[in-house]
Amino acid sequence: MRMSNKIAVVTGAAGAVGRAVVTLFAKEGASILAVDSSNTVAHIGASIPEVSTSVVGLKADVTDEREWRAIIETAKRAFGRLDVLVTCAAIMHPEDGGIDVTPSDVWDLTMIHNVRSVWLSCRAVLPEFERQGEGAIVNIASIVALRGSKNPQLAYTASKGAVVALTRELAVAHAHQGIRVNTVCPGPLETGLLEQHLLDERTVETRIAAIPLRRLGRVDEVAAACLYLASDEASFTTGSELIVDGGSAASLGDNAH
Repeated sequence: MRMSNKIAVVTGAAGAVGRAVVTLFAKEGASILAVDSSNTVAHIGASIPEVSTSVVGLKADVTDEREWRAIIETAKRAFGRLDVLVTCAAIMHPEDGGIDVTPSDVWDLTMIHNVRSVWLSCRAVLPEFERQGEGAIVNIASIVALRGSKNPQLAYTASKGAVVALTRELAVAHAHQGIRVNTVCPGPLETGLLEQHLLDERTVETRIAAIPLRRLGRVDEVAAACLYLASDEASFTTGSELIVDGGSAASLGDNAH
């Protein structure tokens, strides 16, 4: 029960990583407002029967500044306060490629969903954390934010780099208020987001061969990293990037991302 009595808001909760975070946090004792733009988020609690009473689903657009007031009010009305934010909302557009081929509208859309959403999420919860004198934010970035990618996805890579920089800035600016802000940087995962870009079996095998642990990551492993950073066990950890990538970033081999 590492999240016992903690209240969390998780964005992108209907996605693979977000759902894994909601499930693990709830099993570890947290009460959660699960936020997503998909209608399926309304039933997310019912799909986790053993913890359904501690999960409230809310359909909302986290890129819309006006909707964040309602998100915070819903969390406080349901649970009384807010202790943790985990930002999982993101996109990887299929037309995102190299600098010469990525359409400008794809670039803009990626920045809105992957950067603006994180900025608005953090800005919305920080006043609540400041009043309490404590709070934890975990932003999901990517290993491509720290290492270049030989598989072009320029808008996605740039957006995740922005998330890491934003996180560091917030960590330094708000540490004196008892607020911790960290990122988790996953490598390739067994999720639909990645599968859009794995076009054939050979491509899959090539990427896996470049990962020292010789497999793709799992969303539950990313959720476990988020759990650590959100819990009191990480009370002296802020402004960090926790890499969950099977050893890819440590390897001199081909970039697998």
